[in-house]
Amino acid sequence: MVKKYKTNIIVSVSQPHSSSDLRKAFFECLSMNVNFVNLSNFYENITGKIPIDVINEIWFLENLSEGNKKTFSKLKNIYDKIFAFIFFIFFIILLPIITIFIKLESRGPIFFRQTRLGKNGRPFIMIKFRTMRQTGNYSPTAPKDSRITKFGYILRKTR
Repeated sequence: MVKKYKTNIIVSVSQPHSSSDLRKAFFECLSMNVNFVNLSNFYENITGKIPIDVINEIWFLENLSEGNKKTFSKLKNIYDKIFAFIFFIFFIILLPIITIFIKLESRGPIFFRQTRLGKNGRPFIMIKFRTMRQTGNYSPTAPKDSRITKFGYILRKTR
């Protein structure tokens, strides 16, 4: 078919590394100056977009070289900071309102602090709004726990 239709590119839906017959057929076409590309790469070259169904862990392993990983990390860092800033502005507006509701409903601090393990097992202090009355009982929360304040239910539902 390559000779008959004078083909110079083959777009493959199947992955050549998953089929020995396909690899063999492609190898036989090398002498005819035929280029080979899989469908997702072809789509990306034509549209400039990556099909969402091909983005998975393997895609990242195959497509992010060390230099690209650094660029990806820098871009992600910038994105994270921009998102954090926008969230911070929103948070600053809501903070006084939430603080008033927590203080009106129960005694105790506004924030709950807890040490947790983060990236690479490094401990950090997590700070979040207190949603429960302070009773001295530190058992895990149960569904419809009587220690959860009314406003605490709202905070938990809208987290």
